[in-house]
Amino acid sequence: MRAVLRPLGELSDVFATVFVHAPIAMQIYNAEGQSLLVNQAFLDLFHTQPPPEYRILDDEIATETGAIEVLRRAFAGEPGSIRPVWYDPRDLKQVHVTEGRRVAFESHVIPLHDERGKVAFVLLFMSDRTEETRQREAIIIERMRIARLQSFTAALSRATTVAEIASVIVTRANAAFYAPRSLVALVAQADRVLDVIASHGVPPALVGLLHRSPLTENSPVTAAVQTGKAQSFRNIRAITEHHPEHGNIQLASDRGGVVLPLVVGARVLGIVILSFGESLAFTDERKADFDAFAHLAAQALDRALLFDLAQFERQRAEAASRAKDEFLAMVSHELRTPLNSMLGWATLLRGGTLAAETATKALETLERNARAQAQLIDDLLDIARITSGKLALRREIVDFGPVVRAASDAIRPAADARGVVLDVSVPDVACKVWGDAERLQQVAWNLLSNAVKFTQRGGHVRLEIRTRDDRTDLLVEDTGMGMDPAFVPFVFERFRQAEGGPSRSHGGLGLGLAIVRNLVELHGGSVEAFSEGRGRGSRFVVSLPLSVTSDEAAEVHIEPGVLDVTDGSVRGLHVLVVDDDDDARTFLATALGSWGCLVEVADSASQALALLEQSPPDVLVSDIAIPGEDGYALIEKVRALPPHRGGLVAAVALTAHARGEDRKRAIVAGFQRHVAKPVDAAELVTIIRSVASART
Repeated sequence: MRAVLRPLGELSDVFATVFVHAPIAMQIYNAEGQSLLVNQAFLDLFHTQPPPEYRILDDEIATETGAIEVLRRAFAGEPGSIRPVWYDPRDLKQVHVTEGRRVAFESHVIPLHDERGKVAFVLLFMSDRTEETRQREAIIIERMRIARLQSFTAALSRATTVAEIASVIVTRANAAFYAPRSLVALVAQADRVLDVIASHGVPPALVGLLHRSPLTENSPVTAAVQTGKAQSFRNIRAITEHHPEHGNIQLASDRGGVVLPLVVGARVLGIVILSFGESLAFTDERKADFDAFAHLAAQALDRALLFDLAQFERQRAEAASRAKDEFLAMVSHELRTPLNSMLGWATLLRGGTLAAETATKALETLERNARAQAQLIDDLLDIARITSGKLALRREIVDFGPVVRAASDAIRPAADARGVVLDVSVPDVACKVWGDAERLQQVAWNLLSNAVKFTQRGGHVRLEIRTRDDRTDLLVEDTGMGMDPAFVPFVFERFRQAEGGPSRSHGGLGLGLAIVRNLVELHGGSVEAFSEGRGRGSRFVVSLPLSVTSDEAAEVHIEPGVLDVTDGSVRGLHVLVVDDDDDARTFLATALGSWGCLVEVADSASQALALLEQSPPDVLVSDIAIPGEDGYALIEKVRALPPHRGGLVAAVALTAHARGEDRKRAIVAGFQRHVAKPVDAAELVTIIRSVASART
């Protein structure tokens, strides 16, 4: 050492002693930058020493860290200091070093001059700053991490929809993790497939591969969804290898990536795939960053999904509210329109100045509009029963042909009046189905009525029954106005009409086809609608299963139908009518009297009881909604009477309360039959005859 330091003169001995025993790392270079000496503290710091061929002025680590300029000035005679830098001698490229360790050190560089004043040596003092540098960098990294997450959180907070949040995720992934390629997909829970909702820098072929891909193959994507934990992959083939047809997908600078599950509670909403352009060490710190990123993304997506659901429910509620308002407006229109002509004709009839022919037309108009209003109310009640699940079928083995013929016969006058040709083709062979004859006739009538309504004068409506295998089909086809193909899927929905608002050219509530679908489905069948567009007609096909075996049919109780009645069959029957409405009492008394009944009327339950005890009638016909004591209270008091005072009188509830529960309550209270208003006089006479016969 002293020989090396001889150029320093008399100070060489002192310097040598300090060099050997100094507690900090020291290194001496000659003027050419060759390492001459290192002390023990240097060896303790680096666990190695520079090889003979090492030249400090060629050190690439010094060049990369910027320390090379300080070193060059020192070799030119200017002392200097170098801030703490990370240094690992094993990373040197100019020389081969196999031993050593990575440290951070701060250094001071001092040139040593010979007796002539020239730089003979350069001395480096190196202080170990490894731990404090690591702590300082950890603080910086944590601050950067917090800043990234805060920025990510702020961006997510400004987004509201799923699409906006997905866009934030894929665009911020590059800034947060230097991931040039990223993708977000949601898990479709129903069919366990991925739905890609956003991507950035990902080739379309790879997006297409992942979209709607099943979560069944053994891949990092499936593993992330199943375990709820992040999964790393070395390259894109780890994802594409289960799809040989897409095996040619390659990524530039493919250095692997990670699949992050988006977990909320116990649910995996989806995944984020990050693909990196350079190799990354998946340290605990980086994994924590991934977890925080995925957690924030999952929370935001869950919030957005709830927001979208709330938006959907709000829109649906608004649509329902609009539909309700439009429906009420339609009901008002459909009630007021016939009432206008009914009131007008009634006023003219009361004046007594109409010619006989005109008076006949007026009466026909009154009857037609009254029946139309009754049909409207029946449709409303049917829909109410259907939606509440209280529409009951009276099933029996029914020959479908006569049922359909009856419906066509009923609609033919309307078709003739509109100038529409109605063709009916019903096979002579019986088409037995298991169902409710009245409701099946309603299905056929509604379809025919709809076809006639939307067919112009001179057009055709064709009805046909076809039998195939174990089913029978009812086809109703018209040459009318047809439907927009976009509307066809909604044609069986309640209150839906191809035309809406006050400008619509056809009346009605839009309930007929909805009732058809529900009645057909209650019979175990199906109904479909077809149209090639506006002006090209429509076709409806009802498919019903053929009849079950007679053994199965025998297990079901069939209510007997009401008895037919001919003129005079109720002649002499004593009928007590109870109704608080003057018009209703007068009509019933007149109608029943015209059939030969002996009619008494009462406007209250108390008056009815007084008349009943004076002379018990054969049949009691009572309204339910009577002020004071209602019809239920009346029948309970009647049934409490002894038989000779009318306690067993046959009773019919005739009321506007037409729900299923109203019927049940009336029967339980003591009435034999429940009849909804309005009722045809002939039908009421038939019912009266039926209950009277049952009592005798």
